[in-house]
Amino acid sequence: MNKWFVTWNRPNYFEWAKANKNGYRLLVIHPESDGRYLAVDAQLEMLPQGLPKFTVTEQKYIGDLKSAKQQVAEWQNK
Repeated sequence: MNKWFVTWNRPNYFEWAKANKNGYRLLVIHPESDGRYLAVDAQLEMLPQGLPKFTVTEQKYIGDLKSAKQQVAEWQNK
């Protein structure tokens, strides 16, 4: 599976995932209380004990949802 798929699509949390050799690459948008949106590019890796390890690769605070979705689209194409 090497295509992006939606894992969460809620008003307060959006997440996309793509399988890779280390687990999953995750892209997240979360609305902040100040009106901005937090966009995150991260790696989710399953450890030998079966527990997940979440590592943030990049994060940005963005002024509106449309721009945050554009950032996610850029990350998806990288």
